Amino acid sequence: ETGNIRDILPFLEVTYQEQKPILIIAEDIESELLAGLILNRLKNNLKICAVKAPSFGDNRKAILQDIAIFTGGKFISEETG
Repeated sequence: ETGNIRDILPFLEVTYQEQKPILIIAEDIESELLAGLILNRLKNNLKICAVKAPSFGDNRKAILQDIAIFTGGKFISEETG
């Protein structure tokens, strides 16, 4: 669950500097964060996409790790930091 843009600001700064796209997959995205992401997309041309996480339970973590591997990304969670 992600609710504050400050929670992900370090990732946004790195992706902006490196001109890399970012995909956020979260259980829930609060409206404040979504508004911040939209604003960054429009003002800074940040390549960003936020979607709701698929599945549920124990399968969710495995699916998200698979998505990270498949896309060449990094799986980040509360457990992994």
